[in-house]
Amino acid sequence: MIATFKETITSLRDLKYGQTIVKRTAGQAFWYWTKYYLVLTVITLFIAVAALTYFVPQVSKFLSQKLPQDLAFTIKDGKLSSPLKQPLVYEDSGFTFVLDTTGKIKDLSDYKTGVLASLEKLVFKDQQNKLNEIVYKDFGNFEFNRDIAVDWTTKNKGLLWGAGLGLFLLLTLFYGGFLYIYHLIVVLASAFGLWVLSLILRKKISYPDTLKIVFYASVLPLLVSAASFLSPSQNISFLIQLGLFLLYSIGWLWYLPKTKK
Repeated sequence: MIATFKETITSLRDLKYGQTIVKRTAGQAFWYWTKYYLVLTVITLFIAVAALTYFVPQVSKFLSQKLPQDLAFTIKDGKLSSPLKQPLVYEDSGFTFVLDTTGKIKDLSDYKTGVLASLEKLVFKDQQNKLNEIVYKDFGNFEFNRDIAVDWTTKNKGLLWGAGLGLFLLLTLFYGGFLYIYHLIVVLASAFGLWVLSLILRKKISYPDTLKIVFYASVLPLLVSAASFLSPSQNISFLIQLGLFLLYSIGWLWYLPKTKK
């Protein structure tokens, strides 16, 4: 990978490096680009492991400080009870949670989406106004309170760490895989656009050669995208990525030999 880093630095310093890139095979250019995806994935995994190792031991302390002292739910003989003041209504971003075992709030007709925890059942309402119900008898007897939550997280730190890592790997597999395929499609389309431009500029280059150039030119924008992933200025980041891609893809193309008239 060190050799790849050195080649990247060399290519970015030289707008005539396109003459070297087109001598590579399409497979080599593809692997060059893919290696950066793999490196970013490993770095992200390292950060995730470090974050889990740091934060998981603090979960029980966080819950003991943030959860209300009277937070408790008990299901016995198919009925829910709680010392919380009711009716309790919590709304966030259009979703509503309602706790009312007194019967004052009988349905979710006043809310777009949400969950109603009544005396004997849970009622779910989605954005299509579809309702689903789960009766507490299906759960059996059940008890939850703040002390139980704190005690469980204290005794199951390893399980929480493993679950967090498993969730991260699952998200990486699907979301990272989606991004990889999406960017690959963008590369293929961009290579076609660069090939059309090469015809206008009368450059002696084929579509596979423009594909090689685009793979190389996509590396720096990829790194900028990763560095600015959590940045609030995504529009500025996109413009920077686009500018860098155009600079190197067109720049490398510009210095390639022209076809003879």
